[in-house]
Formats: sequence, structure tokens, C-alpha cells
Amino acid sequence: MAASALESVAATALRSVLSKVHMAAERSGRPVEQVRVVAVSKTKCREIEEGRNSV
Repeated sequence: MAASALESVAATALRSVLSKVHMAAERSGRPVEQVRVVAVSKTKCREIEEGRNSV
């Protein structure tokens, strides 16, 4: 997949997540400004895994 297509998929996914966060904040009565969205990844680079194994 081309880089621009990946960016489009990522942007669409982010908009979806932010929309769900906004709706959940409204349902709970919590200001959306108090909600922090944190990105995580299931993949790890080799250097991190090697460093973890050496500790």
C-alpha cells in the first residue's frame, strides 16, 4: 500500500477513535478536554526487545 493510502487509512481511523471518545465523554458528562488519547503499538523494534532481555 502506498504511503498516501496508509496516511488516509490512519487519518480515517483516528477520526473514528476521536468521534467515539467524544461520544463517550458526552454520555458520561465528562468534558472531552479532560480525555487524553494515547497511541500504542503492538510491535516493538528489535533494539527494545534486545535491551529488555539483557536486563
